[in-house]
Amino acid sequence: MTNERWGCDNGDRYDRRAKRAPIPITRRRIHRRFTVTAPPVTHVAPSLTPAQFRRHWRVVTFAGMLGMTYFMCITGAPLTKYLVDLQATPFDFGVISSLSAVALVFQIISGMWTNRIRRRKVPWIVLCVVQRLIFIGVLIAPTLFGVDRARLVWIIFVMSLNSALMNLSTPIWFSWMTDLVPHESLNIHWAIRQRFISAGTIVAQVVVALVFNHFETHGQVVRGFSVIAIAGIVLGVTDILLFSSVPEPPHEGVPGVRLWASIVEPLQDLEFRPYLFFRAYWNFALFVSAPFFAVYLIKELQLSTMTVQLVFLTSSLGMAMASGVWGMLCDTYGHRPAIRIASLLKPLVPLTYIVVPPIAAVAVPLLALLSFVDGMTNAGMQIATQGVMLKNTPRRNRAMYIATTNFLAMGIAGGLAPFISGALIDPLTSVFSVHVGLYHFTGYHIIFFISLILRAGAFPLTRFLREPDSQPARRVISHFQRSDSLRVVREVGRLRDKDEPRDRMRAALQLGKQQNPMAVYELTRALDDASPRVRSAAADALGRIGDPEAYEALSHALEDSDSVVQFRAARSLGRLNSEQSTMALTEHLPSLDEKAFVEAVRVLVRDGGAEMTAQLQQLAEAEEDDAFRERLRKAIVDIGAKGR
Repeated sequence: MTNERWGCDNGDRYDRRAKRAPIPITRRRIHRRFTVTAPPVTHVAPSLTPAQFRRHWRVVTFAGMLGMTYFMCITGAPLTKYLVDLQATPFDFGVISSLSAVALVFQIISGMWTNRIRRRKVPWIVLCVVQRLIFIGVLIAPTLFGVDRARLVWIIFVMSLNSALMNLSTPIWFSWMTDLVPHESLNIHWAIRQRFISAGTIVAQVVVALVFNHFETHGQVVRGFSVIAIAGIVLGVTDILLFSSVPEPPHEGVPGVRLWASIVEPLQDLEFRPYLFFRAYWNFALFVSAPFFAVYLIKELQLSTMTVQLVFLTSSLGMAMASGVWGMLCDTYGHRPAIRIASLLKPLVPLTYIVVPPIAAVAVPLLALLSFVDGMTNAGMQIATQGVMLKNTPRRNRAMYIATTNFLAMGIAGGLAPFISGALIDPLTSVFSVHVGLYHFTGYHIIFFISLILRAGAFPLTRFLREPDSQPARRVISHFQRSDSLRVVREVGRLRDKDEPRDRMRAALQLGKQQNPMAVYELTRALDDASPRVRSAAADALGRIGDPEAYEALSHALEDSDSVVQFRAARSLGRLNSEQSTMALTEHLPSLDEKAFVEAVRVLVRDGGAEMTAQLQQLAEAEEDDAFRERLRKAIVDIGAKGR
């Protein structure tokens, strides 16, 4: 990939009839000036075939669905209502959020540990099972203590310990999974997993909301949360145990590296450092307000727990619907444009909480719609930032990159923000409590407004993110605004996921008809498909789209063992009508099958005119291979005759 991969502004395709000055050509000169490189090859863990990887990734995805169900059972609106029922204040919520974030320091410890161990699976399973079970301490708090403050202090302690163990396990898991997933298609695999997890989350949220509502309406909040949380813990432990069947690729440890050197490496990495600083600012801006939205709805708007849970459910729906799209966009255009687009949309959240009227009939549908849009935005930001962490960090010290980034961005920045906000909400409310018509503005609204300003300030920072191969966000938006963009997404999914070659071939042909550059990345990957029919259809589709980004992959396809694929690749390179296409076609002339050879010469003569014809004739005269010389002379004569 290069910065010129789109070739022209706004994704406009080259005019394939446009004339250009011919380039002096010889086989040796072309080889010196430009070397055709093959497209990236999918790398799965050495011991796994693609089919085996897909089978294990389904286990990882299903386990993730169980894990997210566990998370839904012990967090969200039911936990908020449980703590409110135990007399928790905004300050308590701020402390819980801050300590959970500060616990990310344990990722530093885990990152160093991960660098030193050879096997990751068993330590990770043990840590996670203990972490799931320890939440039982939160449930027994009402029976252990008779004083409200003592209960809350105990709950805060147990939840902090739970967070510490979770953060100890996180870098280990990411290191393991990153080695398992094919690097060049990492974003789309994570996006597919996220889509299924989001769908499972929707079901879990509905069930949790209905079950908890039954207990809440009968005045049994504590019992209801305990029942739901115990069920979640069982599912959470099952989630972890499922990973016992997932293989662990060989781990490249870095023993002997000092802790401080590992920690500061991400800070000293000039390419990575802007991303790290952006993440820190981003999390501070978000967590100034994020932990208090549910508290505000329950305490200030007096919405039921079930209503709040269902409002937030639409966020999971948005993530499920948008994850595949974001994964494709990140693989095609890069992570930076996705981050820029998501940062533009995120200020809508605190703005809506400020302006929404405190009338349930109006507030609930508006907030549900907002939650849906926010879920779509979160999907993009999560896939993009996760992709940067997993693809743009060195494998040797990746665990520490992840740990350091999470600690600085989420632990310090994300932990400090809710602590400050939680401490300010009640004091601000005591000095600022204003009634304006239906509205009652309090300290919550001041915090929401501050978060709005901070979130809006994130977009200018995105221009400092360094990703040379990424494309401008405006170009991504212009391509996605086309009327066929959703159909392209569907056909790309068929091309990637269908088992039958006939289905993949039809998807490739359809993408060629639509001529949307969004499909280029997946079509170039399809040039390595096992089926020659799919490879042929993909080569033809890339030519119809006419995007210069496809040049290297089409050049590599000239070496395909199938003559039809060679022919389609030669014809498509002609449609690109670029200097590199001329070089590639000329370099590969001796190795092409007859039909592809004639097509390549025809393209060269068509685009170069009389001067190119003369150069080809000179090349034939200088060629020592008699068979190649005769093939070239005959092709030139035949093409000239047809032209007359």
